[in-house]
Amino acid sequence: MKNLDKAKQPHKVASASKKKPFLLAVFFLCAFQFNTHAQKLIYNAVDGKINAQDTAMLTRLVKYEAYVYNGLFEKQIPDSLPVIINLYKSRKKFEAVRDAESASITKTGFYSGRTKQCYIYEGDDYTNVIVHEVSHLFMQYHNYYGVPNWINEGLAEFFEGLYVNDKNAVYIDQQTPRLRKLKEYIGKGELDLKKYFGPEMSSWANKQDVEFKYNVGYGIIFFIIKTHPEYIKQILASLNKGDSSFTALAGSYGSSETFERRFRAFYR
Repeated sequence: MKNLDKAKQPHKVASASKKKPFLLAVFFLCAFQFNTHAQKLIYNAVDGKINAQDTAMLTRLVKYEAYVYNGLFEKQIPDSLPVIINLYKSRKKFEAVRDAESASITKTGFYSGRTKQCYIYEGDDYTNVIVHEVSHLFMQYHNYYGVPNWINEGLAEFFEGLYVNDKNAVYIDQQTPRLRKLKEYIGKGELDLKKYFGPEMSSWANKQDVEFKYNVGYGIIFFIIKTHPEYIKQILASLNKGDSSFTALAGSYGSSETFERRFRAFYR
């Protein structure tokens, strides 16, 4: 679920030389071939619309997203799984369905586990939001929708950076503003990971601290993928068994203290 109307550049075909792209080769943990098959994206333009260029780009990005999830869970997402995207140009109509689905914290889009569909407000960054929400669809398909919000939303935020460059290759762009805020939290002593992973912060329905939670969740995922991408698979499996966040992280890093030390050092 996206929580903010933030100023952000929409997805576009961009020159890799003008960005600091994160090569998706880091996902060597993906076991499946990136074949010619792809999910079928179904656009329900309630009162919005989508152009052919965005449609082609999103098809490629969602295809890669499915490819990564296939590798994470060693299970093929079938082409028959529909990706249904409801587009709203009218904020009033979007907010009506949003409130009916109890997703009032978001201003840009959400995925409904009840209907298994994405609901998107067609703002400037709507293509980014679509990729974000489709991540939740794939997570739920693999029955991992009950994992903690920091990894569910952190991965969705990570995938949100997917883009297609001018050579039609898929890259990922880091969310620098989120990482900058995380560094501020750490520098000011505002980040207590024990509290962050604890039950008092398990709900992400509080608008007062939700941006903090998204920034930290994304920062944790970014750190793991940049340093040990193979750990994502292990951590997800541990969390899905019911292990706590610290137990899951300790299983990959040797101890929760080692994880926290390396994590904080990475952002200094």
